[in-house]
Amino acid sequence: MMTGFGDIDIAVRAMREGAFDFFSKPVKMQELATAIERTERFHILRKERDQARSRLKRLNAEARQLYGLSAFVGESLEVQNVKALVLQICRTDATSVFL
Repeated sequence: MMTGFGDIDIAVRAMREGAFDFFSKPVKMQELATAIERTERFHILRKERDQARSRLKRLNAEARQLYGLSAFVGESLEVQNVKALVLQICRTDATSVFL
């Protein structure tokens, strides 16, 4: 945000509402260039973070498909009981289950 008035209250409010930087006129070109570079880097990192989260989500889904309950073979009462027990245990964050 750029303004002709260097009021601290306005700067704080602007930053709270999402401004990356706050400049009073006249703006120094080097400060502006640095701020633009910092903002660009922020957006690049956020995009990389979002891509990594998306990839992790996809990998987790693949792992659940390969190693989750759907990988169990069998329909007997015993297998159904094991599946029910595993589901009950997995609803908590207290432990992992390895069969």
